[in-house]
Amino acid sequence: MTLNRLSWLRPSSTFLNSAALSSDARWVLFRAGQPLVDSETHALVKLPTTDLAHLIGPSPVFGQTQNDGEVGPTGTKPLAASRLRGPAVVFLGWREPDNAVTEYKHPQTAADLPGTPFFAIALDGVPDSDVDALLQRPDGTQRRFVDARSAGARLDAWDTTLFAVARSMLDWNARMKFCPSCGYKSHSIWGGWRRCCSTQLPWVDRTGHESCPTLKGLHNTEFPRTDPVVIVATTSQDGEQILLGRNKKYSVPYYSLIAGFMEPGESAADAGARELWEEAGVRALQVREIATQPWPHPSNLMIGCRATADATQIPRTDIDDELAEARWFSRAEVLAVLQHPRGTNARGREARPSEIVHGGADDPDPAFLLPPTSAISGVLISNWAHGKE
Repeated sequence: MTLNRLSWLRPSSTFLNSAALSSDARWVLFRAGQPLVDSETHALVKLPTTDLAHLIGPSPVFGQTQNDGEVGPTGTKPLAASRLRGPAVVFLGWREPDNAVTEYKHPQTAADLPGTPFFAIALDGVPDSDVDALLQRPDGTQRRFVDARSAGARLDAWDTTLFAVARSMLDWNARMKFCPSCGYKSHSIWGGWRRCCSTQLPWVDRTGHESCPTLKGLHNTEFPRTDPVVIVATTSQDGEQILLGRNKKYSVPYYSLIAGFMEPGESAADAGARELWEEAGVRALQVREIATQPWPHPSNLMIGCRATADATQIPRTDIDDELAEARWFSRAEVLAVLQHPRGTNARGREARPSEIVHGGADDPDPAFLLPPTSAISGVLISNWAHGKE
């Protein structure tokens, strides 16, 4: 099964309201960027609309206007699946059965669409008393909001898909509460996939307010952003050593690949070579792209690269002064950590020294920590260590 985002139906209040009110609809919940998970299975909690009606607010869920209970007219940009009141909500898409429905084009008949519609809701600002009832299941087991990075490392493939879309989109909506073009308030349209300057609402008094540039044309500030980041597995020319760095913010010896944001006008290879020099003082001989991964912290696209460099170069970190250390590691050193049961503990990198639990004489700690394979950095390191491309 896959997530069909049905992007062409996002402007339809009719379709989205029908989907949201369906008995098949399921919602994933976030608070302060943290997902709600089952304390035992660590899976995302997925609740039906009826369990959240008191939080979502009165109908319509989408297409809200100045008046409660009224659905905005179709074909009007500022009211196209608009949400003006209540917690932030995003339509994630439809989990399809094996028979794909990409030809579906009839927003009036959402009930006839096979599969499960998924939505995300942000409970920031919602009173604790309204949320507490959701944290305990009928059988007595608990649910809890957990750190997003550690949660992402434990989710299965399907939950990872939902998590990545939901967290990125809710974060974007939370950050874009004001129009970047004129500074006036903005609101959600298209089921959470577009922002609209609220000066465009027909009942807003624009007296004394300059016309917003977004009134005409198409503007990238109205749509979600994804920031590309290059992350580079740099190996020696003989392939037996790998370059890893340790960030200053970690109090434990956590090492990962050199990474950084792409800049305007750069290719991924150019950005990778630049980051290697700026962060580690190493000149790359060759850089090539090999894989990508969405990274919802908050909304990045990680572009995995492989590079080769002369390992006789002594790494230096004083150029941009971002890393505490960069050094070459042998394959044997890396394999020893990967084979250690605590060697890829993602939470351990952020622990305070007083919080670190050390093994005893019969259970020595790993020499250092590496990223887990839930992150592309961990995959690239593991593949190199095990002789895979």
